[in-house]
Amino acid sequence: MAKNKKTNAMRMLDRAKIKYEVHSFEVPEEHLSGAEVAELIQANVKTVFKTLVLENTKHEHFVFVIPVSETLDMKKAAALVGEKKLQLMPLDNLKNVTGYIRGGCS
Repeated sequence: MAKNKKTNAMRMLDRAKIKYEVHSFEVPEEHLSGAEVAELIQANVKTVFKTLVLENTKHEHFVFVIPVSETLDMKKAAALVGEKKLQLMPLDNLKNVTGYIRGGCS
């Protein structure tokens, strides 16, 4: 990642004066599962996280970050944010809404 190319997460860490290290790596589209990425970077699946962007029927967005070894209970997630139902944001909308490609959220 270029030095001047910062994500919003990196900017938040900078503002909070929290030290961090950036690790960049290429992952083929067909190997984007969290378990495969954890193996690629030689990390335990319980210490690698995935970012899931969900939306309600009004297209309001909710972000959940969970270990790649886990699955998100959609009903519990909806209840947590006071919604009756949530669904994954369509991939076609992901980059436009978040600025990130699939597998590239932070």
